[in-house]
Amino acid sequence: MITVLGEAVVELVETAERGVYRAHPGGSPLNVAVGLARLGQPTTLLARLSGDAFGGMFRRRLAGSGVDLSRLVDAPEPTGARWAPPAAPRCATSTRALSPHSSTRRPWSPR
Repeated sequence: MITVLGEAVVELVETAERGVYRAHPGGSPLNVAVGLARLGQPTTLLARLSGDAFGGMFRRRLAGSGVDLSRLVDAPEPTGARWAPPAAPRCATSTRALSPHSSTRRPWSPR
């Protein structure tokens, strides 16, 4: 069993419609765990995941890819997010609390 240690973050990706963002499960450790499991390697992710809707999104992605969820830790903190405008050479990270029920039509920027 391969254990991947790290974080999972929401990646806010701007759609073709300017100012509209789509949330995707991301973060290098989560992506590595998913990739290893899809390649048939027994894999688990050791990470803290929020109990919010984004934490549920992470759990569904991991389970659907065959990652063992037994090492996940339930966390009360809100999910962190990473956002990058299309022309940005790098990403900005924020721990700003996100609500899956808030409007995605307003521009979002890290605090």
